[in-house]
Parts: sequence; C-alpha cells; structure tokens
Amino acid sequence: MTHAQLPDGVLQEMPEQIRAVLAEAREVEFATISARGVPVNNPLFHYYGPAGTTIDVATGVAYPAKADRARRNPRVGLLFAPGIAAQDPVVKGALPGQVSVEGSAAAPPGDQPVVVICATASVRDSDIQANTDRYVRDFLRDHPLRVPWEQDRERVWYYARIYIECTPRRVLFWPAGASGGAAPVVWEAPPQWRARPSDPAPASRGARREEWPASPWRDGAEAVLADTPLPTLTVIDDDGYPLPFPTTEARITEEGFELSLPGRLPWSPAGPACLTFAVSATFLGTVRHSAAQAIFTVNRLVGNLPLSGNKLLPGTSPQARKILLGRLAEQLELRNQPMPEVRLIT
Repeated sequence: MTHAQLPDGVLQEMPEQIRAVLAEAREVEFATISARGVPVNNPLFHYYGPAGTTIDVATGVAYPAKADRARRNPRVGLLFAPGIAAQDPVVKGALPGQVSVEGSAAAPPGDQPVVVICATASVRDSDIQANTDRYVRDFLRDHPLRVPWEQDRERVWYYARIYIECTPRRVLFWPAGASGGAAPVVWEAPPQWRARPSDPAPASRGARREEWPASPWRDGAEAVLADTPLPTLTVIDDDGYPLPFPTTEARITEEGFELSLPGRLPWSPAGPACLTFAVSATFLGTVRHSAAQAIFTVNRLVGNLPLSGNKLLPGTSPQARKILLGRLAEQLELRNQPMPEVRLIT
C-alpha cells in the first residue's frame, strides 16, 4: 500500500484535509511522558487499527519503554509533518541496511502542513504472537525489504512487537504550515471514539535496562544539527498531553540550543521538554523563553537503540544481538508468553 490514501473506513469522520496529511506521511512522531514528568518523543512507523478509529504505533518487546510510559500515562501526542519527516535518515533511506523508501522525495519543510494530535493510548501486549504476525504484515506491506525474507525473518528481536493504539481526542491543523503565525484549525473527535483499556501490565519491569551508547551531548551536536537542521520540540500542554512541534531554526549554545518557534502556538513552550533530531539524537531537558527565542537546556542525551543509526547494529554486532535476544526472552517470560515465530501469513 502506498501512502496516497488512507485505507477504507479509517478515521472517516476526520476532515479530508487532515486525512490527506496522514495519508502522505511516511512516519509519525510519537510522544509519551516519563515517570518523572518529562516528555519523550520518538519518530516511528505508524499503522491504523481495524476499528478505523486509532492510529497505531509499535515498539519492540525487547525495548518496551514507550509502551511502559503510555500504559502509565495514556496521554500521548502525535505529530504529522511531512516536511519535517523528510529530514529523517530513515525516511531518506540513509541508514545502512535500511528498508527501501523509493519515491520518498525529501521536500523542504517550508510551508508544509502540520497536524498535531492529542490522543489516548491503549497498550496491546497480551498476545505477542498475534502482534508479531500483524507487524510482519504491516511492515512488509509498506516497506519492501532489501534482503531475502529467509534472512530477515531471523530478526525476531525486531518483529516481536507491542502495539500502542492511539485514539485521537483533539487535532490541531495548520494547512499551510505554522511558520506564518496563523492559529490552528481545531477538530474535536466524536464522543463515540473511545479508547479501550490497556492490557494488564507485567508484574515486573525485569532487570535494570542497558544504557545504549550515548556520548556527551556536545560531541555530536554539530553533526546532528547539520543532518537535521529543524528538530522537533516536545512540551506538555495545559491538559497534560505531550505535544511535539517542529522548530523553524536551531542553534547550539553553551547550555543547549536556542530555538526559533512558529508564532501563535496554542500552548506554552516552557518546562520539561524533549528535542528530537529524527532518529539521530534525542535530548531531554527544559525549555524557557528568552526574548523572541526559546532556550532549550540539555540535561542529557538519550542513548540510541542499536536499531536507530548508531554503530552497534544487531545485524553486524554479536553483542547487540545477544543483548536484544536476552531482553526479548526476559520480557516474554514476564508476560508468560513463548518466543514468537516470525512467519509470513498469506
């Protein structure tokens, strides 16, 4: 399926202009809130639930932090901004061994439309085999592989998935982009769009999680900024939703980054925040106003999983593969579920 249109029956009540943006998007930026009240934003592939009222993302069973955060606090935020997504090395197909994304021309952000969604999350991890079967279908439908299936199916640490259903509650839409300072069009979801409860959480989170590679934030900041010059800033709005939004300019400072933001944002860009440079880097910190700019103070750089562009790739690193398989086995045991089979369901 190409991204020319949404599947029949999906989000039909949404205005057609908003649906068109979602249809063209190759990925979504998905924001959750940590136990310490800090928003965390991640670019992810997205799909649509069978009921037609959810936008679904998935995370690996071996690295369930996004699902843990969404189950603890179901207020989540989604950003669809095709111009921003075009900067992502995954969308551009610039990562080694990345899936093919032929035909995804990288358009400058400019005045591209922006859609920000406040949503309620529901975590699905009670049947990992069913999730794995679904993810194989979802992923291979949208992302033709560059390697033979018999080789790719060995990536059980990738295909074993937890789904997170996101039921939209409110949509903010800038048809011509937000750089011109226009107020967004606001659309409220119909009351019949109700999120289901999440599946019960495992009794334990398991052993302490590994710290994936993360250098001091300054070491790679210039390279990251050169590759992704317009990062996404995520803050928590007055209703408690972590909302991601594209910046219009970013510059490195002594304490972090000086950011230029679009005018007339419907929430205050202040407090705990996350600054995301596609899959290349995620900075956690705080943001405050200073004159016409926003100052983002870096607290720490989040380490990248060995699936997100660093050099510790499970396809070439026995260490990364061993860690991920061990984490997968542990998380499956906590859920009292067997190792799933990665298979093609026709």
